[in-house]
Amino acid sequence: MMRLLLFFWAAVWGVAQAQTLPGDYPQASQRLLTQTDVCERDAQTLKIMRNEIFARYGYIFKSPDLQQHFQAQAWYTPTSADVTAQLTETEKANIALIRRQEDHLKIGEDFDLFYSAFEQAAQRNDLASLWKLVWVGEFFESEAQFRESWAHHAAEIREALRDGRPHLVYEGEQRLAFGPWYSGVQYKQVIFQKRGRCWYFHSVMIAG
Repeated sequence: MMRLLLFFWAAVWGVAQAQTLPGDYPQASQRLLTQTDVCERDAQTLKIMRNEIFARYGYIFKSPDLQQHFQAQAWYTPTSADVTAQLTETEKANIALIRRQEDHLKIGEDFDLFYSAFEQAAQRNDLASLWKLVWVGEFFESEAQFRESWAHHAAEIREALRDGRPHLVYEGEQRLAFGPWYSGVQYKQVIFQKRGRCWYFHSVMIAG
């Protein structure tokens, strides 16, 4: 009975916390966000979403635009120049994800810019830059998993990129595949897909 009561009160407390967190994007402090949560949002929205996490702890913003935005929020009380120690692991992960998407927006909305950035990073084997261009949540669930996959398929990816033109456009989807075909059925393809506002490296397909 005691265990049941503790579970009940924990559930009630969790619901109450979820209902009382201030801001337009409380989910950024409540749960781990996915790339789907951020891929549709523009740069300004992402900036507010990310900084709202700091604002809930009373962070004193230095930039005039953020000062103006949050000072207009009735719930915001600036109290500290550093709230890093108060951030939860969930919030830290979400801040990193949002920053990653902010970086991606600078090149990802235009396919030619995105493809050029991907191709150059691939040739340099620049995994840090490549990771910023990857769609997370299907084939690649973490940076470690992406790096492991890249180690296995780097040669095939570079070969596909050297072909230099898309072979497939999937009907009903904004998706392109680059790479050579062999005897009609054998192929090595690098798949790019547009999700929300941006293009991403989606997967590698090797068959034959």
